Amino acid sequence: MLEPDTNRSSSPDETPLPAEIDEYLSRLGAGLDLPAHVRAEIASEMAGHFRDSIAAIESEGLDPERAAREAIARLGSPTELAAELTSAHRTTRRLLSGAAGGVFQATLGAAGGMLLGIAIVAATLCEFAVVTGTLLKPPTEFLFAGLPALRAAMAGLPMATALLAWASCLAAFVAARRGVAVSSRISRRTPAAVRRVWAVAGFATLFVAAVFLVPAPQNLVSVLSLVAVPFVFAAAALTDSTPRVSLPRRKVIAAIGVLAILSTSFARNVPAWNGPLPDVANTPQAHAAQLREFDRVAPAWTYVGGHPVLAEGGGLWGSGVITQTINVWTFDPSTVDATAQELSQFKDIRFEAWRAVRFDASPAIAEWIPDPAYSAPYATAPADFHAGQLDAGQGQVEFDVSHVRTTEWIVFVTGTGPDGRRYRLNEPEFNMGGGPLVSSFTGTIWQWLTAST
Repeated sequence: MLEPDTNRSSSPDETPLPAEIDEYLSRLGAGLDLPAHVRAEIASEMAGHFRDSIAAIESEGLDPERAAREAIARLGSPTELAAELTSAHRTTRRLLSGAAGGVFQATLGAAGGMLLGIAIVAATLCEFAVVTGTLLKPPTEFLFAGLPALRAAMAGLPMATALLAWASCLAAFVAARRGVAVSSRISRRTPAAVRRVWAVAGFATLFVAAVFLVPAPQNLVSVLSLVAVPFVFAAAALTDSTPRVSLPRRKVIAAIGVLAILSTSFARNVPAWNGPLPDVANTPQAHAAQLREFDRVAPAWTYVGGHPVLAEGGGLWGSGVITQTINVWTFDPSTVDATAQELSQFKDIRFEAWRAVRFDASPAIAEWIPDPAYSAPYATAPADFHAGQLDAGQGQVEFDVSHVRTTEWIVFVTGTGPDGRRYRLNEPEFNMGGGPLVSSFTGTIWQWLTAST
């Protein structure tokens, strides 16, 4: 039904319209395919028009009933008039203006929603750390230590991608709601029609951007989080109301008080949760078991003074690059010559990057070993310790593993010995709770889906 705009001021001497006029306005309103606020404006204008028209006709000598019928006859069919009014309000200029205004307001909404989303995610993480570090510390440590997939999902740069994607979900929700509202108001289209367009266009744009255009550190959690953004946008665009959550004030105050107490306790006992206990047991049994797994890469060469020919230096890793420095075992002048003599027997000395997995020698022993599923290194690079690539007796290698879904790596140095066989010249060290070199896939979701493991 077409109803006058109640927000519009009216003269106190305005008389009620005849029943015929009310019926006409109802049929006219049913035929208008325009937003509610536009229908209200038309209702107010048409009511004023009928009052003026009836008054003018009555001045010609007709009674009120005949004047009302004559006013209706002069306007014609309400269905045809509704179609004309709808077409007049739905101009191409207004459509383009609505689209531009909607995109502008959606952008502003996305920016504000992103800031709010980051604040909410940060606050949630802080409270999660407090709760898991106090009340839920034992079960959290148990799950984290016993589920390698959980550690992999929550570690490294891909987790930052997931956190930003969660904040982007709120930004997408706010952007869709503001874009639909502004587009509908400016273009004079109904919200239902505008919602469908925004849902389809927004979903397609964000999905293509997330899957094919936006490079970021990725794992399964980050991929699922990024893909959720276009779905949230489409759902927000198609929803005609925003759910409201109301909480009793006393419960909110009580919850804040409990979290404040837990936060104070957490701060006084920092760190209340240091993560799981070191997963490396430095025992002779674990070490021997690990060396047997290293021998699958190449048998170890005879040690100099009970040590490997080469020793580990510093290891660095980033989003998609691993760097390993390896030295001669010692720089003691009394042993450098012996080490150099050992190295001089080898040819084709090279670095080898192997995929790594955890090796559980027993329930209490865990080490890192080359992945048994692979019989060859992922990548190799030449090494020349005689040339002193960094310092005397020191070599460094950098491997780009940004497009491999593997996230743990071990670097070995091998060389061809006097007998023509290839030997392993170093022993990667994971003592004192250390682990392998860690990388994360960096690229688009499509690249991650089609990448090798």
